[in-house]
Amino acid sequence: MTSIWNHLKEGTLPEDKDEARKMRMRSAKFVIIEDELFKRGVSTPLLKCLTASQAAYVIKEIHQGICDMHSGARSMATRVLRAGYYWPTLKSDCQSHIQKCKECQ
Repeated sequence: MTSIWNHLKEGTLPEDKDEARKMRMRSAKFVIIEDELFKRGVSTPLLKCLTASQAAYVIKEIHQGICDMHSGARSMATRVLRAGYYWPTLKSDCQSHIQKCKECQ
């Protein structure tokens, strides 16, 4: 996500033509608003892109905190998206968290 941020903020691209083309296509799905990176959704509002530490907090809160759901990985990933958040490893992070949860086993 750092490379997308750099491309959108500073216009930097990889030197390789193919990689530069891929970066332009990938970054078209994102926008920076007030120094925050957001992912554009097809039929959803903008999703705020989170850092790894922010993502861990959101997963914990949705799974066992405020929501106290202890739901499955797919359901939890859907709830994260509905809450308006995104990060590249969202689905695998939810799966990993569920596997570590003692109450869910």
